[in-house]
Amino acid sequence: DFCLSRGLGDVYKRQVINDQISSPTYALDLAEVIMIIVSNQILGYGVYHYSNEGEISWYDFAKEIFNQSKFNTKITPISTEKYFGNAKRPLYSLLDNKKIKEHLEIELNLWKVSLTQNLKRIAL
Repeated sequence: DFCLSRGLGDVYKRQVINDQISSPTYALDLAEVIMIIVSNQILGYGVYHYSNEGEISWYDFAKEIFNQSKFNTKITPISTEKYFGNAKRPLYSLLDNKKIKEHLEIELNLWKVSLTQNLKRIAL
């Protein structure tokens, strides 16, 4: 929350990467799933991925944050290559939630629904 809210209204221009696609994860959604796992001990061993549903670029995610927050902050898209230079970054990094959804028999929130909940919670 702190990273999203600190100084958003004060900054006039920011550059945000527009070619990396992922699914933002709301920490409270993740915490709820962890509590289900720990309290019920219902998952077997193995790797279980979790993220909110849907996909979006970091640039479009930032635009949505500013839009929902009613901040008049201008952001400029920038490519991963220009932002990081030679550092290798995956352009598409969605997690496969199928295993955790099937084993817990749950539906995951869309990233936009969780973003709205979070921004309301922190009163932005």
